[in-house]
Amino acid sequence: MGDLKMKEAVPIVKVLLADKANLNRPEIARSASIALAELEPNEAIQPVGQILSNTTDPTVFGSAAYALGRTKSRDAIPLLVENRLRLKDNLSVDNALETMSETILEILEQPSDPNIVFVIQATRSLWREEQKAEYTPLLQEILANRTLLLDVRQEALKRLTEDADTLSLNARKQQISIILSLVEGEEPFGEEVSKMRQILNAQLLPITRIENQEGQEVTK
Repeated sequence: MGDLKMKEAVPIVKVLLADKANLNRPEIARSASIALAELEPNEAIQPVGQILSNTTDPTVFGSAAYALGRTKSRDAIPLLVENRLRLKDNLSVDNALETMSETILEILEQPSDPNIVFVIQATRSLWREEQKAEYTPLLQEILANRTLLLDVRQEALKRLTEDADTLSLNARKQQISIILSLVEGEEPFGEEVSKMRQILNAQLLPITRIENQEGQEVTK
């Protein structure tokens, strides 16, 4: 019905998804989730989101995440982010969010969006370097915008420092220096500023080799 674009099937598919007996039945829940996302993307968010949030079947979970990603709806992002680590299967959600990269980037340009915190968190699923190159300056703009809510700016700071922590020491220092310049002197970020200063003062110590009490050479 989904492949045939049979709109008249929408009420039937929604009934199937609402039936708790089908929650963990892959032969029904998987196909119904994908079909509804194809037929009526906007109407799919709530019922498919319920499947994603409550199923204990990994295959149903994966299909529900895929279906939500197919909707390209900004309202699907909070559901995907909240369930990202559920069932220890973040790959399905990461893939779904990755297909929504354009939507995520569009919302980052509109930080007044009510889902902005979830959208900032969704950038964890945008792993390609060209995607990072696009969202990083947007996160920096959010962090620098003192008119935004504190929790929004703190989430942007968290994501920026997470990405910086994956870099080599020198590259990390460069990123931290940029981040620090955006919040230095602001009391709510006092603890974070202190940690960033420590990172900027960090140095790599030369490797030395010494002998332990047993006469064996060890690295220090």
